[in-house]
Amino acid sequence: MFKGKHYKMGIAGGVINQELQFPYSAPFAMPEIIRESRLGEMEEAIQLLDTYAQTNKMASVTFRLPPFFYDESNISKMQTVLLNEEYQIQECDLNFQFYMNNQVQYIDILQRNAKKNLQRAQGADFDFVKCIGEIEKKRAYQVIQKNRCRKGYPLRMSWEQVQETIRITEHDIFLLNKKGKDVAAAIVFCVNKDVYQVIYWGDIDGYSEERPMNLLAENVYEFYQQKGIHVLDIGPSTENGVPNYGLCDFKESIGCQCSSKYTLKKFFQ
Repeated sequence: MFKGKHYKMGIAGGVINQELQFPYSAPFAMPEIIRESRLGEMEEAIQLLDTYAQTNKMASVTFRLPPFFYDESNISKMQTVLLNEEYQIQECDLNFQFYMNNQVQYIDILQRNAKKNLQRAQGADFDFVKCIGEIEKKRAYQVIQKNRCRKGYPLRMSWEQVQETIRITEHDIFLLNKKGKDVAAAIVFCVNKDVYQVIYWGDIDGYSEERPMNLLAENVYEFYQQKGIHVLDIGPSTENGVPNYGLCDFKESIGCQCSSKYTLKKFFQ
């Protein structure tokens, strides 16, 4: 916590191998602004943080900042402060998101190939379901688990950790099934009233020709379009700054926009 006459901002992090990390176990981190903070106050807060890190013999401090659309003004100021305090850019991840517009139909934001794939999926007799009970939600997680295992992607949350999180977090979980078979799923958390984030989504093997992910994307988009949110965050398509070109191309084809997410680090030893 950072305080003048009043508390101004606060942030939660963690230590791994003498490295102070923000975030400790989340996609990104940014000081929570409690009261409006001037640029100079942000700079003083980082200087105090650096002093804390050195006093406690930390080897380094790392910030992975959010994509700018979460709070463009404060994130821009924080990035400038970190650079001026001799933090160095380590990585630049590419994040993808839908900017929601109630005046635009989903089909109109798609690239040509995605329109063809969506038409194929619409004719494949899939059913889109919003999961209600815990059994349905676990089935959705198991689809994600199979997808990550098949593609060799990390799955950082166990089902038990997802359970713990959804008990206290507003969320939506969806299934796409065909003739009783769960084919694709999405797990979405509420970040705030204007932004929801797709934590995980994916499909199982054997249905790629029917393009279930294109149909899942359409249904999830339209669900949140009706909800009236501003941004649906689909997440990064890079790992430690290295792009997955196929995933980047897919997200752009289905109408996502791209933004940067910077990781900055300062060494003390």
